[in-house]
Formats: sequence, structure tokens, C-alpha cells
Amino acid sequence: PNENKSPSEFDVKRVLHQVKYLGLCENIRIRRAGFAYRQTFEKFVERFYLLSSQTSYAGDFIWTGGSKEACIQILKDTDIKSEEWQIGTTKVFIRHPEVIWGLETMRERYWHGMAQRIQTAWRKYQAFRAAKATKIQRVWRQKRQAFELIKFREHGDGLLGGKKERRRFSICSLRTFNGDYLMVNSRDKHTRGFLLREAAQIGSEPAVFSSRIEFLVPRAMRSARPMPRQLVVTKDHVCIVEEKVVDGLVQHALVSKIDVAAIKDLAMSPYQDGWTVVHLMSQPDLVFNCEFKTEMLTWLNSVSQGRIHLQVNSTISYNNKNMKSTQIKFVKNEAVQRAVFEKKTVQVCSGLPAGTRSQTIRDRPAGSTASRPKPQQQQQRATPTAGYNAPAAARQINGNANVQKQQRATPAPQPVQSAVQSTAPSGSSRRPSAPPPPPPPAAMPKHPRHKALFDFSDANSGMLSLEAGQLYEVLEKNDSGWWLGSRNGVEGWIPSNYLSPEPEAASHQAPHAPVIPPPMAMRNNPTGDVDNQQLDSMAQLAAALASRSPSNNVTPTSEKGHVPARPGMNRFAQEDSDEEEAWE
Repeated sequence: PNENKSPSEFDVKRVLHQVKYLGLCENIRIRRAGFAYRQTFEKFVERFYLLSSQTSYAGDFIWTGGSKEACIQILKDTDIKSEEWQIGTTKVFIRHPEVIWGLETMRERYWHGMAQRIQTAWRKYQAFRAAKATKIQRVWRQKRQAFELIKFREHGDGLLGGKKERRRFSICSLRTFNGDYLMVNSRDKHTRGFLLREAAQIGSEPAVFSSRIEFLVPRAMRSARPMPRQLVVTKDHVCIVEEKVVDGLVQHALVSKIDVAAIKDLAMSPYQDGWTVVHLMSQPDLVFNCEFKTEMLTWLNSVSQGRIHLQVNSTISYNNKNMKSTQIKFVKNEAVQRAVFEKKTVQVCSGLPAGTRSQTIRDRPAGSTASRPKPQQQQQRATPTAGYNAPAAARQINGNANVQKQQRATPAPQPVQSAVQSTAPSGSSRRPSAPPPPPPPAAMPKHPRHKALFDFSDANSGMLSLEAGQLYEVLEKNDSGWWLGSRNGVEGWIPSNYLSPEPEAASHQAPHAPVIPPPMAMRNNPTGDVDNQQLDSMAQLAAALASRSPSNNVTPTSEKGHVPARPGMNRFAQEDSDEEEAWE
């Protein structure tokens, strides 16, 4: 567009002259007066199919019809007025270019929105991943110390070597070797553990084990007796602290403090008691009862680098405060529940076998209470699918429980008195007995009951046969078309289309009590206001008339319908006899 015919030069005047000479301005004016945009159906759909939910899903083209119908659907979904577009034979016409600009803007927003959704989903995934990783790390940090304590406890079981009976509490699966049970390592000055640390004079040395014990205290001119004390074990010392109350204040005093290096070994009995004798070098031995004996032995073996071992014997010798050899004996007595110390003899009952190992959560036996399902949990029933026979186990699910429920719901039978009342001889009459109480109302069914419309029988296991007209309880409804039904305590799968869709209404009426026929005299008097005296007088009158009648010489008996009476009584006697025969 220049005189030099160079592609890099642009002459504005010459270009304007060429546009006017070629009539482009007039062509553009005419086109703008009509339809400014003309495009084929295929290209229009390829460009703007993302703007309609009928033609796209997640960026994919899902339209199955023709291109012309797709163009119409896109223009309708974008809310463009019908005056702005026109559908031709092969092309779509749009009158104003602003409509095309709006479609392009909507297309750009669509891709921008999809990018935002992808970014949001990715950020959520990263946050979820980081949160789960943090949770796993936190749980691992919390449980790592517990795992170490469990391994430490298994090491203590090995130190016993199957030589000593075990207490049931010692092998509890939730029992771990925590060590400091008196909180001696606490830095809070207002706690009892801090006072024990001050009394034990261990300074900043951490305590590996602390517990309450019964320390054998010697007495002058009398035998020693166990007294409550506190035991504190560190890496270098074993301390015995006494706790007492003076003038209403708790005070602690150090009873004994020995070095771990001065301990030769530990001695225990082969029974389940906790009495322990600590043999020392050139010092009086320590004798005490500790509930956590296995843990104490494990910690002492650990801090001594495996030097301290265990001796097991039913008679243990030790040196008293005067360094004289004394013996303590252990005997079995099943009458005592806890170990009893009396006159240097410890009586203890039998415990678990000596070879019993401490149980953990991993090797807990299947018969333990922890492995049993909770009452709230229910077993999942196997549901048959369409064209598949239900398993045989579905018929036995909770069968015993349902039978027990039916037995509890069924009322106990009430004793029914005899309906036929024995007729009293003439001249005597008794008051009629009270009618029996009505039976209790029938228990309401727990599950809805549906009536079988057709007969159904199947030899496959797990199915329940149907009989038309009978009611069946529906325990569970499944969308596959098979329902779990029950009748007479037998459960099984039944087809739902063989049952009525609406459950049967439960009857709240109680069964009627048996009708007891009234006595003879009460039948003649429907109002029931005849008392015993009137009955007696009527019987005496009938007997007197019978004795005077010359045609009736029969002695009155207790047979039914043969009692002579005044004229007009035979009709009632005959009716009474017929009613009694019908009742019998």
C-alpha cells in the first residue's frame, strides 16, 4: 500500500483511496444493515459448544444430534433474543457484532472458571494431604513412646523366665510400664511428687520408677511388720521415703538410700505375691511388698546394665538390721484373696501359671471380651441381587434372637376354669364362681406384616416359601426386589412382587374370653338379682311338690333335666338340658 511497493511501508492516504475505490465501505454498511456474522453450523458449534450444558460436559462435546439443532440449543441457552439471530440452510446469521463479542466473552469466562475449579480442587487435595500427614505424624509421636514401653514390658516377662506365677492384673493388655507412678519428675512445687523428690535428695536426677510399697520395718523386742512407704528408683540410687502427718501437715523423711551398684540381686517367691528381698553388699537387706514387682525388676535390670537378676525360692534368707540371717517363708492358702504377712510367713493364693506371658493388643485371644462385637453393632446380612439366589446363611441370621423375642412377646397361657359347672343336688345351692379374667392383649408386631398374593416355593437355601393369603413379617426391604421375611421364627429371602405393597393393619382387639354358662337359677332370672336364700327356698318348694304328686314317684337325683317341679317348669328344664348338651 505504497508507491515503493514495500511491505514495511503503509501509506494511509493511498489505503483510504483504495478502500473507497473498491467500495468496501459501502459493502460494510450494507452488511451491517443486515446480518454482520455468517458462519456454518459446524464451525459455530465447534467454537461455542462449551456455552451450553446440553452440548458439553467438563469440556467434552456430548451432543448426539445434528449441527443445526446444536446451534439452536446454544443460542437458546445463552439467552440471546430471537431477533438477533436467524437459522439458514447451512449457516447461522447474527445481526449485530456485539452478540459475537458477548459469546466470545462468555467462552473466555468458561475457561477461566474451569481453571479456577481445577486450582481449587488441587489446593483442597494438598490441604487434605497435609492434614492427614500431620495427623499420622502426631499419632506416631504419641504412640512411639507407648511402643517402647510395650517392648520394655516384654523384656520384663523374659526376666521372670517362667519361674513365678502371674497376677491377672500384671498381664492386662492395657498395662504398660510407665515407671513414675508418684509423679516424682513433676516440676510443680505444689504436688506431692515434688515433695518426694526433695525428701529423697536426688536433686535433678530423673526418677525411672516410683511406687507405693509396704516396707518391712524392724521393731525393738518384737517382730518386724510391714508399713506404708514410698519407693523411688533412679539410675544411681534406690530411696525409701516415709510419709507422715505432723500437726496436720504432711511431712516426708528419708528412711534409706542405697546405691544401685551395692545391689547383688533380687529374690522373690514362686507365687503371685509382690514381696521382694533386695540383697545388698555389707548392708541390711531391704524387704518390701510392691504391686509392680515385674516393672521394678525390669527397671533395676536396665539401670544396672543387666547385672541384677532374679532368684526364685519359697524360702528366702536375708540379713536384718543387726546383720543376722533371717528367713521369710511363703505358703499357699486359697482362703486369702491378697498376700498376708504374719510372723515372717506370707500366705498367698494361687495365681496364673508361671509361663503366662503378658498379652498385647496384637495377640489378644479371640475369646476375650474385647474381641466381641458391641451391642450397638449389627451383623450385615447378605442381600441377593437380581437373578441371584440368596445364601443359606441369610436364613439363619439372628434366628435365635428372633425366636427369643417371640417367646418374650408371647404371653404365658392363663389357666381357664372349667366351663361346665357341676349341678348341685336339690335342696342346696352355691354362689356361682367369678368368671376368669380376660387374657392379655396380643403383642403388637415389631415389623410390618404383608399378605402374600401368590404361592412361592424355592428349593434353594436361604429362600422362604410363600403361601397365598398368609401374613409375613418383613424385617428388611432391599432395592434389588428381595425382602428379608419371617414367619413362625423362620427367616429367608422372599420376592417383593409376591407380597401386597401395603402392610396389613394390626388389630388392637384382645381375644374374647370364653363364655361360661350361668347356673340354672340364673338362667330363669336374666336380671341376676336372685340371692342364695331365694334359690334355697325354690329348691325346697320343688322338693315338697314332687313328694305330693302321685304321678311322679321318682326320687330327686342330680341328673340333668329330671328334677320334678311345679307345672310350667319342664319347659325351662328342657331348654336348660339342650343348652348344656350344646355346651358340652
